[in-house]
Amino acid sequence: MDTSVKRQAAAIERAIDGLTRWSDGRVTRPGIVVRRELGAATPDDDASARQLANNLRAETRMDGSVRGEFLTTAWRAIELMDLDHAADQAGTVRVIGYLLARQDEPGAYGGINTRPEHRGRTFPGFFSPGDPGRSIAPLTLPNGTIFTDDADARYAVSCIALRATLKARLEKRPQVHRHAESLAQLARAWGGPIPLPLVCSTLHGLALAESPMRDVIPGLIASIAAGAKGGRWADAELFHVLQALLAVPDAAATALIQDAIPALAQRQLADGGFDGEGAIGEERAWIATRALLRARQG
Repeated sequence: MDTSVKRQAAAIERAIDGLTRWSDGRVTRPGIVVRRELGAATPDDDASARQLANNLRAETRMDGSVRGEFLTTAWRAIELMDLDHAADQAGTVRVIGYLLARQDEPGAYGGINTRPEHRGRTFPGFFSPGDPGRSIAPLTLPNGTIFTDDADARYAVSCIALRATLKARLEKRPQVHRHAESLAQLARAWGGPIPLPLVCSTLHGLALAESPMRDVIPGLIASIAAGAKGGRWADAELFHVLQALLAVPDAAATALIQDAIPALAQRQLADGGFDGEGAIGEERAWIATRALLRARQG
């Protein structure tokens, strides 16, 4: 093993040790799933996960939404399923139902709410995160990525909602299938270079899709690779890139994750976490955990 490989391996172990300390006693979804991933789950974690899922369910309205906020609701579905609240359990079903009711509604990506290069084209299946006449930007994703353009924000949020519905095993539902087809179509023929943050959103959204939509995944990974310089991306937030790459098992994605470990390690705080105590910092710790383990496994 040469010196650079040894140095990388040591950096990974230090970062994992830090995350183990960070997660100790943290009764939040990221805290629980980080411990599980690191093999450090406590005897109380299963009961804590059930209680936390119940608390998250209790925050939803009768229509299934969380305060009527589309992005928060889409992410809530993912949070619940991460906490073992199955796709067919009432809380998850209600949240997913809210999302499905927003497919192909006014304000979905397309029409007046689309990028200039896509005007005149239709993209069935996209979710509407808000009224068409009111911008939803600036919008911050759970991983901390900020979209300042309305069309880009609507696209990215719809990709998260698609991931939630695919995680719920609804790939056979016609509208969900059409959304995946629309993303694959855009990946093949965007009409110019795809902005790197939207490449990442597309990859994250399509990762659980069926073939032939998955056929575009190698090209999306190649686009991410083309935007890299020394394991860093000038045009996209590191954690947005890593979240997308972690969603697919491809060796090319693993290689990019390994390249990014030095940049990731520099973002770790003294307490072992990433970017503070807020929800974004916790989400980034969960992304970092998976990235480090993926890089270690190779």
